[in-house]
Amino acid sequence: MVSINLEDDREEEILEEAWDLESLSLTRDGERASYSVNEEGYSKLKIMRLSDGKIKDVEGLPLGVVS
Repeated sequence: MVSINLEDDREEEILEEAWDLESLSLTRDGERASYSVNEEGYSKLKIMRLSDGKIKDVEGLPLGVVS
């Protein structure tokens, strides 16, 4: 995933995952992003703090596909 500066079209990589990114959603304040990756056929939900790139896995969800 990259961030694109709209003033100069500069791209900055903000996330690199070993698995395919399935979905992405930003909080209203733009401080965090939630996203899911497909790990061997199952969705894994994660939350990233955009200010420093810290990522937290969401635990306790049943195996399946997040939608």
